Amino acid sequence: MSRGIPLFLICATLSACFSDEEPAGPTITLLSQTEIPGNSTTDVWGYTDQLTDREYAIVGDFSNLRTGNVTLVDITDPVNPQVASTLDQVIGFDMKTFGTYLYATNSDFASATDDMSRIVDISDPSNPAVVGAFQEAHNIFIDGTFLYVSFEFAPGLRIFDLAADPTDPQLIWEDNNSVGGHDVAVIRNRMYDFHATDATYIYNVQDPANPQLLSTIRNTNTYHHSGWVTKDDNFLFICDETAADPLADITIWDISSPAAPVMVGEISDNTARAHNLYILDNLAYVSYYGAGFKVFEISTPAAPRLLDQFKTNLNGGDGFGNGFLGAFGVYPFSPTGNILVSDIDNGLFVFQLQ
Repeated sequence: MSRGIPLFLICATLSACFSDEEPAGPTITLLSQTEIPGNSTTDVWGYTDQLTDREYAIVGDFSNLRTGNVTLVDITDPVNPQVASTLDQVIGFDMKTFGTYLYATNSDFASATDDMSRIVDISDPSNPAVVGAFQEAHNIFIDGTFLYVSFEFAPGLRIFDLAADPTDPQLIWEDNNSVGGHDVAVIRNRMYDFHATDATYIYNVQDPANPQLLSTIRNTNTYHHSGWVTKDDNFLFICDETAADPLADITIWDISSPAAPVMVGEISDNTARAHNLYILDNLAYVSYYGAGFKVFEISTPAAPRLLDQFKTNLNGGDGFGNGFLGAFGVYPFSPTGNILVSDIDNGLFVFQLQ
């Protein structure tokens, strides 16, 4: 079920005051909210059908930390989204696309009933079909023809080639780490391996079959969960979803000299945990669990400025418990300007900045 809401009722802005000399900048406008099948909505990704130009949100579910599903929502009309299909019994913890294929991870939690991640043909979004499988995974990333898999068992990071057959990924590299990983991002030939309790590793992956380690970031009491870099590749934002006040939720690192990273800033909210963050131009988009969806202006990366926020946990749901509630995923890369946010208890939100 989706609900369109009149624009004059849905512009959510910060309560903070801005001086006349300092314009507030764009604010978050809610276009719609859609309930997602299942008990616990997880991550969200975007997809555009190249034949029809219709735009979809891909939303995962990990019900009771055991089973799950993947739902495709047609958001071509972002004020009136329509559920196109739900693929039951395919856990959708994290999802990425390659052509007309969807790669959905099984979470790699020991409690999950499915011991493999799945590959789904979504060339017909109203009738998706499972066409392959790959290893257990917590988070994944796809860049070019390569699938990067992060998982919570040693070694924690593997790279697969999809070029020959997207339904049968071929392993081309794995690290030799004795600690499990958590997440990975590949941006402009650099791979950022957020390796959980260990460190964040930065690699040159111009040749994905032979990554070259550039630097290692270790920070006391930090869980290296996820992150992204600024458009000039000089600053890396690292999220720690386990941070408790007064520890920083997000640390900011100057990596202009990749061999010698220096922490130069941080973001904290003593009421909530940070989960995922993406950077587009000079804005950082954060799914901030109980605090909801936040947008920061980062033209000065070491001194981010909160532009606006929207608390997505409208019904006060408990999520997974222990503070893991509210906004789980965010996707700001839509060509139409739609921003997708998934909330564990409240489904899919479509926003725009205006």
